[in-house]
Amino acid sequence: MGTYMSKKITKILAIMSLILILTACGSEEEKSTESLVATTKSGENDTKETDTTIEKVTEEETTLQVGIANSIGIYIYNDAQGIRQLVKEHYSKWVQGQDIVCYEVLASKDEQVVGTYFKDMWESLWNECFDSKDYKIGYFLEIELEDGEKISKMIRTPNDIDGFTDYVEAYMYDDYHQTRGVWYTHLSEPDMNEDTMCTSIKLTAGSKISQIKQMWLTAYVYTSDKDFDNLTGLYVGNNSYKILIGKED
Repeated sequence: MGTYMSKKITKILAIMSLILILTACGSEEEKSTESLVATTKSGENDTKETDTTIEKVTEEETTLQVGIANSIGIYIYNDAQGIRQLVKEHYSKWVQGQDIVCYEVLASKDEQVVGTYFKDMWESLWNECFDSKDYKIGYFLEIELEDGEKISKMIRTPNDIDGFTDYVEAYMYDDYHQTRGVWYTHLSEPDMNEDTMCTSIKLTAGSKISQIKQMWLTAYVYTSDKDFDNLTGLYVGNNSYKILIGKED
């Protein structure tokens, strides 16, 4: 009897031990599963962060760089030499009320363009790149102030510069639709029509010119509002050229 009871107790203890072992195994499996879920969630977050970083880098890489020409370039005319020089950076003294310079837009990537009569020279270059009269020229002026603030203006018509002239005045010219030897002035809003070509832009120092650290001027070619972002109004086309404008000490 004692032997029988001893065996029975031993058997019961063995069963209980087995149950405890199985329970412990189940707990480990649950912990492993929880750990796997946590790892998966962490992995998802890492992936999102990585994707965001990639998008940011990509966006920075596609930002328009200074002096990279595609179909157009910004030039300064050297009257003494009869050439137009492609500009990447332009430095000059800024004096309130005085012109900084007049920048011309040509359908060229050459470092220099020779030609004294603007209309003939401009037209031959333009027609090689753009076969439609629907193409127009616009400008984007960005200003960095001495305190670090940045302001900008999209300029497609003369009135677009309103509210900006305390810093710098901008005057656009249609140098193409002119009669040889006849004096002409900058465009005003009533001058604008479907044939107008804003082939050049002159910048003049405003009353707050001393507050400007540096500027960037972008010229671009567009055909309609589809070339501009619906929300920001910024140019999203693929024909543009950007230069840095700095002041001499």
